[in-house]
Amino acid sequence: MFTGADLKDWVIIVVGNLFIVVLVVRMFSHYAKREWGELLTNFLVAVFIAWIVYSTDTFIEFLKWAANKVTGGEAQAAGQLLDGAHGAVLAAADSAPQTLALLSAGLI
Repeated sequence: MFTGADLKDWVIIVVGNLFIVVLVVRMFSHYAKREWGELLTNFLVAVFIAWIVYSTDTFIEFLKWAANKVTGGEAQAAGQLLDGAHGAVLAAADSAPQTLALLSAGLI
């Protein structure tokens, strides 16, 4: 079954490589003009794009780590809280048939 994952990976690699080549050409131009700030900026962008293209898994893990740090782990804690509340409602429904009726009617 064709999922397109191989094609997507191929396109990302080709476009990423072209972007890196353009940045390297610009780096030579900035070096020739002695524009050190632009040279450093293009180098850092090329390294960042290379990280995305050649090590996608570690980049995605970094994004997940950064999002967890920004949100303070609130999303994971909220998910665990909801799981606990859902378990408590189901336990109450098992012990009292009227709770199950209210739950299935959508009132709880």
